Amino acid sequence: LVLSRYAARRVMAEDGDLVNAKLSRLAELRVEEMPDAYRVNSRKEELMLEYVGKFVRHFSSLHPERPPLMLTPCNECGRRKFVCTTLRPTQVPYTELYDYDKCARFVAQFIAYEPLDLPTSLPAILPSPATVMDWQAGDSFDCAQLLCSLLLGVGYDAYVVSGYAPKAVALADQSSVILPALRPAPAAPPAESPPPKKYAVRPRKALSSNFLKQREAEIAAAAHGDATALAPKGQGQSEPALPAADEDHQVDELQGRRVHAWVLVLAGKRMLEASLFLEPTTGSSYSLSSAPYRTIESVWNTSNYWVNLQGPLPPAELSYDLAAPAKWEGLLAESESELVDDNDDDPTLAAAELAAGRAGTPGAEPPQKVGVEAGASALAADRTRMDMPPAWSARIRLDRERLQARCPAAQRLTTYHTAHLEQFPPYSREDGLVERMTIFSDIEMEDAYEVRESYRNRKDKLSSRTVNQREGRTVETFEPGRSRALRELVSIEGSRREFRYYDGARLDGLMSRTEVFGDKTTLTYSGDGSTLTQRTASYAEASPGSGPTVRKMTERYRRTDEVDAEADVAKRTFDLANGVIKVRYHFGQDRVTRSWRTYSKQGHRVVQVDPFSRTPTDTELQEEYAQLQQAERESLTQLRETDRQAKDELTRRADEEAVIAEAMDEDEQVFGDGNFALPRHLSVSAYDTGRSKLVLSHDETEEVAEVPRDFLTPFLPRQLSPEAPPLTREEALRVRDDCLRSLKDRLVERATIVQSRLDEENAALSKRQTTFQRNRDHMDPREEEEYEAFCQEAMFRIQILEQRLERHTELSLHKYAELDTRLRSDLRLAALAG
Repeated sequence: LVLSRYAARRVMAEDGDLVNAKLSRLAELRVEEMPDAYRVNSRKEELMLEYVGKFVRHFSSLHPERPPLMLTPCNECGRRKFVCTTLRPTQVPYTELYDYDKCARFVAQFIAYEPLDLPTSLPAILPSPATVMDWQAGDSFDCAQLLCSLLLGVGYDAYVVSGYAPKAVALADQSSVILPALRPAPAAPPAESPPPKKYAVRPRKALSSNFLKQREAEIAAAAHGDATALAPKGQGQSEPALPAADEDHQVDELQGRRVHAWVLVLAGKRMLEASLFLEPTTGSSYSLSSAPYRTIESVWNTSNYWVNLQGPLPPAELSYDLAAPAKWEGLLAESESELVDDNDDDPTLAAAELAAGRAGTPGAEPPQKVGVEAGASALAADRTRMDMPPAWSARIRLDRERLQARCPAAQRLTTYHTAHLEQFPPYSREDGLVERMTIFSDIEMEDAYEVRESYRNRKDKLSSRTVNQREGRTVETFEPGRSRALRELVSIEGSRREFRYYDGARLDGLMSRTEVFGDKTTLTYSGDGSTLTQRTASYAEASPGSGPTVRKMTERYRRTDEVDAEADVAKRTFDLANGVIKVRYHFGQDRVTRSWRTYSKQGHRVVQVDPFSRTPTDTELQEEYAQLQQAERESLTQLRETDRQAKDELTRRADEEAVIAEAMDEDEQVFGDGNFALPRHLSVSAYDTGRSKLVLSHDETEEVAEVPRDFLTPFLPRQLSPEAPPLTREEALRVRDDCLRSLKDRLVERATIVQSRLDEENAALSKRQTTFQRNRDHMDPREEEEYEAFCQEAMFRIQILEQRLERHTELSLHKYAELDTRLRSDLRLAALAG
């Protein structure tokens, strides 16, 4: 009967025939398959319902102006249940749901919110939290019950709150709320002022003229009077601007009457320092003083049910001391002082005597304070002991796949003030997108100027991408593990591009590469492995049909304490256009000038700050010039190598995005036995056992189905099949010659590489030996030790290369003979035998 009455209530949509979604789910529910606790009330539950009914009658007689309380709604099987027993504290075995803020966000994302069909009435159906979890849909009371059950399971002092909320809160409309990621950072707390000194100079008194102040006040008053006189009647004083909430009041015809439910978490347990409210429909948290709710009617959890006796006050002005009977009326007695002195063992009879012995006087209303105190004392005077029945709802079940999926429709769109937030479950898209934030410049949300995307489980390690369409700026962030240790890629269209690296994962210590198109390139190093900290290359204007030409290179080095400042290089400048090399040294201790040298083919110039330092000879300057020329060539080579790596990285990124875009268009996904997909371009963690097993089984299937490679197929003139004619002798000879020639070219290429490396080592050793023979008379013992160590290392490398070349020659002959034998025995080249 209750279900039929409730089914008569319909939410009329624009077409006028849309029935409430909860009723549709209830119509499809098989009641006979539900547990007995859902369909039948126990003796203890029946006693509790009878006690609650008498409490309601007694409370209504004392407070006839109060609306009905949310006490005994029907569950999904049509059975009346006490709301406190509908809660089922459950701790799910996931660390993601151990804190209150994470639980609130999970419920807001996991449950599809449905506003109440009758905004000003309490819902007649309140399903169990386990059923709400299975449905993944519900109203504010369903979401609050589920969230409170999860919070009670992890140890919080949580309560479900029934009250009234503004239209935006009741409809989960966040179009006037600023996106959390766009909110300004909280101001830093002011620095503590130092303690006052015992003896301090008094600050000078600020002198001001009282006459000038009075004169300014008279001028302002005269101007205000003129404006008032000239204004039309009734517009002498403008009304103060109404806050956003008051504007909603003027538009909302149901202001102050929209029923809503949320969760209260009191401080104390789980080391929670301050009490707060949690909004289950959006996952937001509010302090008691800043909550947007109107008033509170009642709160409850698994231990008791409390009715607010403090009047229709905002939540910020209420006291949350639930043990105060003058402020909160508890349905069940919580202490011996609240019990009735009765020797009757029948709690039902005692409850009947309680209801029959108190008569309400709905006559003249006493003052509010007196009425509240009188009602509280009247209800508490004849209280009897009632034990709370156990929870009838089943335990909340949640598997790992549903926890990760969260969004019920594989996508969740939330509209904020000038922003859209889209959320996707992991592994639901080929590109790994889990969140997209679109920021608009106007309230109408027509001009999108920035898009922020977050990714997970990408094989290319992409974690986020930010595109600013106004500035043409694109920022891509990567997780550790990508080749060449790329951390961030910043591109400004037509202007510059910057590569930032995980310098700890690179051998050269490169931290960033900044390229200003057509102007210069800057390489920044960490300086851990070497003293080099920065290398900059400036380019000349490119001529038509040719690339940019390096005009000047600059290198900066950090200070080395073990080396004298007169010999410690701080900056080297290679002026390639003019053929000049300039070297600047670090500042010495207590010096404001530093030494520098200039090298060129026309001559060298030396400027030394220390007058006692030794002046280098012409021979030493010429040797330094030769070393700097070699360093110039090496710097130019390294610069070109970084340019090549940058171009390769850009090409690789374009290929990766093109492949993923093609897969997104084709919408190809490999499904396993479960309900989740495994996109090809996403990686699976080893801790995700379900998906890991599916990936392994899929890889094994591909390995079995893979066709073995055939070395002869690339050289055949046509594809041979059992029905096709065999190769002629001329075709067979051509195939054999091409196959042998290919192997020979590859072997010769490898031998050439080894031989070139061997020649380079011999040339470097010979050059070092010549330099040593020429300068050995002027060398100190340290330089001789360095020369001997270099010769040992060079001889070791030369010996290894000679052994490798000799072994490669022997293996080449063996491989060539083996391939020739295989070709002669191949059936497809049987014409060779004839």
